Amino acid sequence: MEYAQTRLRKILSETALPPDLANAVKATRYLCIRASETGD
Repeated sequence: MEYAQTRLRKILSETALPPDLANAVKATRYLCIRASETGD
């Protein structure tokens, strides 16, 4: 868990995204994948 958090912090610092925005991007990407899977 410690390693994952360190990696996540490194990724966020590289992309310069605030955590809430990063989560929004992940959620949007997840929803897009789900939508494409169902074919809607």
